[in-house]
Amino acid sequence: MLLRVAALLFSAVIVTGCTSLLQLLTPPLLWMGVVVEQTGAPPPEPSVEVDLVLTYGQTVTLPDMGLTLTFQEVLEDSRCPSDLLCVWSGWVRIALVAQAVGEPPATLEITTFTDHEGNVPAPPANSEAQPFAEYRNFDLALEQVTPYPARHADRPSLTDYQIRLKVRRQVAHWTPTPTPDGLPSPAATPTPVAQCSAAPQLPLLCYSNRAAVEHAAGTRKDPPMQLTAPVASCELPSQATGDALCAANWGEDWEMAEAEKRQQTSNWYAFLPTGSAYWMWDEYEDQLVAEER
Repeated sequence: MLLRVAALLFSAVIVTGCTSLLQLLTPPLLWMGVVVEQTGAPPPEPSVEVDLVLTYGQTVTLPDMGLTLTFQEVLEDSRCPSDLLCVWSGWVRIALVAQAVGEPPATLEITTFTDHEGNVPAPPANSEAQPFAEYRNFDLALEQVTPYPARHADRPSLTDYQIRLKVRRQVAHWTPTPTPDGLPSPAATPTPVAQCSAAPQLPLLCYSNRAAVEHAAGTRKDPPMQLTAPVASCELPSQATGDALCAANWGEDWEMAEAEKRQQTSNWYAFLPTGSAYWMWDEYEDQLVAEER
């Protein structure tokens, strides 16, 4: 008897409560479907950091990063030999060839000061030489260049050189934009070049470490800072774009001036017309800024 009553009660609950049960079950099922839809987005790539030691002419392939690096050349080693007392410590300039998978190779130049062990100061002791380079989504930091010149009459041969690098792949973030159907929308279309005419226009301030050294030594008459023709802000989306514009105007040693170097290079600004306004790059904020002398 008890079993029959229980069975009847259970049947009644099923019949009268079917709508409620469906209402309770349906939202979680739909919610689960949305989650599955959203998790179809590609996960962000993990950052990868690698320490490398390269000898002169050596090529290393990093399969986890999809990057190949070659220590191509020692462009200059003016570091003061250990057996001399120099007015200027000198620096070392190297050239690397970087190539990402599916991309053409690119030559990167890095200039730095070092101590007598060949180690690069951290942070750099002088703002005129920055031991960093950027390529695609990779950051390269030069940490050591050996051997350090011991005697002025016996400079190291090219095959003796060795460098230590830290290579870091920047993290790629994927940020979906919701749309009515719950799917991520396509990436925003870049601002057309035609709209640049409405953007603010100023000359770009360019400078050269080599020109500054030569000017201070009296071997160069032209100033180490120059202004380009006015350019719209939207045409300078990155520091690399500004560097390329400076190099195209005055040579590969020229690059966009950086705002944080104002104190160290304040004497250079005497070459600029008073009241002139220009673009510079703020590395801390990673953005273009307008300055006025």
